[in-house]
Amino acid sequence: MNIILIARLVACLLLAGITRQTIAQSKKVKKTPKDSSQRSFAIVPVVGVSPETGFTVATLGVLNFKTGKDYQKSRLSNVMPFASLSFTGQIAFGTFYRVFSGNDRYLFQGRLIYNIGNAVYYGIGNDLPESNKENSTNQTISMATRVFRRLDKNLFFGLQYQYVHFTSLERESGGLLETSQVAGYDGSVVSGLGAAILYDNRENILNPQKGLYAEMSGYRFNKGAIGEYEFTSLQLDIRKYFQPFSDLPHTLAIQGFASFVIGDPPYSQLSALGGPTIMRGYVRGRYREKHHLAMQAEYRFPVWRKFGMAVFGGLGDVHNKVMNFNSTDLKGSYGVGLRFSILPKDRVNLRLDYGRGSDGSSGIYLGIGEAF
Repeated sequence: MNIILIARLVACLLLAGITRQTIAQSKKVKKTPKDSSQRSFAIVPVVGVSPETGFTVATLGVLNFKTGKDYQKSRLSNVMPFASLSFTGQIAFGTFYRVFSGNDRYLFQGRLIYNIGNAVYYGIGNDLPESNKENSTNQTISMATRVFRRLDKNLFFGLQYQYVHFTSLERESGGLLETSQVAGYDGSVVSGLGAAILYDNRENILNPQKGLYAEMSGYRFNKGAIGEYEFTSLQLDIRKYFQPFSDLPHTLAIQGFASFVIGDPPYSQLSALGGPTIMRGYVRGRYREKHHLAMQAEYRFPVWRKFGMAVFGGLGDVHNKVMNFNSTDLKGSYGVGLRFSILPKDRVNLRLDYGRGSDGSSGIYLGIGEAF
């Protein structure tokens, strides 16, 4: 199952279904910040859909709490176990966590995920025909952990570790994976250390109307007792949110994303175009290469009562050399979405998006919260 989809489902559920309850509880026990009633726990079903997994049902447990001495000013911490099953037979379970400590001076983030299911492979490159499509069944064990130290009010710096064990369980005999024997076609293990710097002053994580989110991170993966491949990966993610009209709740959101891989990774660790968050309309991994550049814009506006809409468009591509990116090769994506406010006070929306790619591919995405 697509890890990014799971992550969004968990994060969206967390803030949509639990935060309002936690805030309400905190007001009642303001004078006793260590009281256990400030903690909230829930088990909630979630439904999502994407071209990668089809319809997916998930059950998630969410524990919210705060660790700072000043309860009102402390940031929310979370531990989130989950289990999910798609209608195509894909299974995933694991946990995410995001914990602040030391009066919010430190941030601990991470995940531990097991998933097994079908995947599609088209090859490596930015010009691959639909006839290349090949199905396989894979198993993935993924672990990532990050430790951040706050440098300023909204600025964090941290170290990070990632481990991914990828196993190919079934693939087409004589198919593209077997005949090309691309690196990692029969499985791979990667282990890497890295660092990240993060700036976030958005006023609402799920549905920002103003603010800036910027993250730059990198990993160095090495061969050794654990890892089998040696390469470096770098990512840059910048998002800016505007309110074009001061008297209307309209939002213009812009995102730029870049992923660079240096060295010789297994194919499963190459930069991949497509998915439920950026370049919607393309199956994630429709195009794979070492480097990926993409940008998108989305305009969100209310329509009637609890209903709203969004229109979006994006451009992106993958390439084996950064200097070879050019405007003539860019892939386009565009679409329209319907929004329904399920928690008006917290500005949390149910999202239904229809996206199309310039190659004719398309996808429907259902979830809680915005794509970015």
